[in-house]
Amino acid sequence: PPAHVRRWQRRSVGELWQLDATPDRFLGGDGPVYQLLDMLDDCSRVQVGCRLYARECVPSYLDMFYGAFSRYGLPLEIYVDKAGFFRGENGELTQLGRRLKFFDISFVFANSPESKGKIERVHLVWQDRLPAYFGREGIGPDTPLQTLNEHVASLVDHRNGFEVHREIGMTPDAAWNMAVREGRCKLRPVPQDGWWELVWSEWSRVTVGLRG
Repeated sequence: PPAHVRRWQRRSVGELWQLDATPDRFLGGDGPVYQLLDMLDDCSRVQVGCRLYARECVPSYLDMFYGAFSRYGLPLEIYVDKAGFFRGENGELTQLGRRLKFFDISFVFANSPESKGKIERVHLVWQDRLPAYFGREGIGPDTPLQTLNEHVASLVDHRNGFEVHREIGMTPDAAWNMAVREGRCKLRPVPQDGWWELVWSEWSRVTVGLRG
């Protein structure tokens, strides 16, 4: 069979973000299983999202998108696998797909885990680092998720700003800033209208009687 062809990277910041989730016992062998949702910019390798969740579900992804888009802006495409969260039957848009389409953001579907190599390698980083870090800091299963994610956010900011990436030869933040200076940025600002908060809220169907 033909060898896997390596896909390098997009030229502009915000052109493509890679997204994936992985379950693990990040608090050690006896701790609960948390889902780590990771998202990074394909061009610069900046991690634009990284949080632990009790489970992988639509509200978890809504929280991830809301936080990342609010901080960095709106990308053009998001690279995902073919899970039911992203790809509906017969080409129908999923709940997440409808929300993204509202802001002209598209899903791009990977054909294999190897196709999302950048985000898969990021998972390995945190599967290695987080248990050791939490153990050193005395953080255990009783620690609230919000507190865990505050630690994760600090670690991600440090990795973006101070760790030189092997493939690009600079820190992700430096690669991001260089691309922006050179006019290689496809990000769009968050719309300043009433739809923003509504689109990222949880939707529920209700039945209303004839008299309201």
